[in-house]
Amino acid sequence: MTYYFNRTFCDCCVCPMKSVCEQLIDCEVNICTISAFLGGVKISDVEDFNVIGTLGGTPICIPISRITGIFVSPSKTINLKPIKKDVKGECACIEESATNKFEKEKSVEVIFPCEGQRRCEGTVNQVGEGIVIVSSPSEQCILSTCQVDAAFLFQQVSNSK
Repeated sequence: MTYYFNRTFCDCCVCPMKSVCEQLIDCEVNICTISAFLGGVKISDVEDFNVIGTLGGTPICIPISRITGIFVSPSKTINLKPIKKDVKGECACIEESATNKFEKEKSVEVIFPCEGQRRCEGTVNQVGEGIVIVSSPSEQCILSTCQVDAAFLFQQVSNSK
């Protein structure tokens, strides 16, 4: 089966996360799913919509549709798919509105599902189709915008009068 980015039912969150995971092959990352925190996953491949790798030397397969976020080194470069304004995904009511909001924000704290709940605080570094990257000095949080539970928006304080 051939999958075309932005032309499947998985276009708004799964395809963008698949693209991110493909860029992380041979990297060790921390992966959040809806119900688990998987620290130290070494990604070896991405097959269809599954991440293949090892966790503590044990082979593991993680469905990309279950990934809510990935934590990587702040030095890792990730290229996001551009935001498609001409195509509506199945989750346009969720993904599109979240993406539009993150495009306007600079400093946030995001709450998302991960073995209960996780938080990621920092600067909005990039926003792409279905993905927002929030960076801090210690890590980058690559988050599926479809999975964000809430985002605290920290306004920049102006010293001008």
